[in-house]
Amino acid sequence: MQLSTALGLGPAAMVAFVGAGGKKTAMRQLTHEGTRRGHCVGYTTTTKMPVPSGLPVHVGSPPTLPDSIEHPVAFATARVENPDRVDAKLNGCPPSALSADHIRNRFDWLVVKADGARQKELTAPAPHEPVIPDEATHVGVVASVRAVGVPIQSELIHRSERISAITGLSTDAPLTPTAMGTLLASPQGGCADVTPTMTAVPIVNKADTDALCRRARSVVRTAIELSDVFDWGLITSFRTGHLERVETGGEQAESRVR
Repeated sequence: MQLSTALGLGPAAMVAFVGAGGKKTAMRQLTHEGTRRGHCVGYTTTTKMPVPSGLPVHVGSPPTLPDSIEHPVAFATARVENPDRVDAKLNGCPPSALSADHIRNRFDWLVVKADGARQKELTAPAPHEPVIPDEATHVGVVASVRAVGVPIQSELIHRSERISAITGLSTDAPLTPTAMGTLLASPQGGCADVTPTMTAVPIVNKADTDALCRRARSVVRTAIELSDVFDWGLITSFRTGHLERVETGGEQAESRVR
């Protein structure tokens, strides 16, 4: 099973990724799968992103692309001067630009980083986040299962106070699978700004061992039970190639990411 199949992508899709612990890896995987299928794939952000390796990058404001471009391609509006934590970073595109015909009609699939997480394992959106384009067809809500069991006030977790407020746990309490599932399902958390026209899917990543897979299943099942948005969820380990789709009612199908 491919990630694109597990997400339910059709021949045309705009997929926004939010959360932490695997957004960029999932975006690269979809870019790879789409290219192998012969799709024109675009890679961008509505916030900021590190310069993606292995892709041609076009920078211009407003976002413009030459008539003839190599696919897949990344694009942004400007380069960030003196960025934190990385050598190079790009400013993204406003959502309206991604919905414009001169961008949207150039691509079969457009993958979009729609928030920031400071390279942590788990995050909650700031008041100005996420920045999901209105025309997004899918939203991947990402979290790393490796955040389960660590104190909420931890260097692995971004915006601990907001996570504490959403889950009801104190910041010195360890994050439970139920709390992570609650965060993913919350309209103030993983489901923030998801509209009824979008297919939202929780993706619990870094399930690299059997024990972490079991923990991730508990997270996903909680998220599905608590949300009116999620119909299924995914458990992934891009390191080991594990991909598992968990359906409503607890049914699951395992495969390897290809």
